[in-house]
Amino acid sequence: MKKLTAILIACAAAFSVIAGGQAFADNIQVGDYVRFFDREGTTDGGEFGLALLPNSSVEILRTFCLQRDEYLDFNAQGFLVTGISTMVMGQGDPLDPRTAYLYTQFRNGTLSNYDYTPNSPGRAASADALQQAIWHLEGEPGYATVTGQAFLWVQEATAAGWTDVGNVRVLNLQWTRNGRDGQGAQDVLILNPVPEPMSMALAGLGLGAVAGLRRRGLQAA
Repeated sequence: MKKLTAILIACAAAFSVIAGGQAFADNIQVGDYVRFFDREGTTDGGEFGLALLPNSSVEILRTFCLQRDEYLDFNAQGFLVTGISTMVMGQGDPLDPRTAYLYTQFRNGTLSNYDYTPNSPGRAASADALQQAIWHLEGEPGYATVTGQAFLWVQEATAAGWTDVGNVRVLNLQWTRNGRDGQGAQDVLILNPVPEPMSMALAGLGLGAVAGLRRRGLQAA
């Protein structure tokens, strides 16, 4: 029994090391309905609060939008989730890894110079700058160049050297009302980790070890 416990503890410890700092995921699936709240920022973009319906008053995350010429609103009926992908509008326009880097740092609370003070002018200014940086990186009209903190974050994201989007995903949404039923709505960012191959291998190793111990126990009996 002591050997079994030691193996399980070792596997759990190894899994936690490999999983790294991403100890959470946004629990959203295709077919869900979500609604938004207007939070800090003055650019007609993020920060947005997001709630998973039917718990329409419970904000579960903060996010930013990806397109400058698409829209969402704050109606309690919300939007249908039609895809969770790495593509803006679900097709043809891959999410820039630098956007993924910035959003990951934002969600981890580690984005340099971001003012996380709730409901403060500094947070609104930070939200504006991050939204502008995202629009710039995604090639949105009117943001071919950015200045100030937005420019510094673009530089930081470029220097980070990410070549993929990590755990960041695009939430593809669809209108369900306002005469736009079935039309695509604004895409936003979420975190949606998937099991890494090494993590799955460790889980299999742990189960295999348990099975082996059980077989040896039966043989000894």
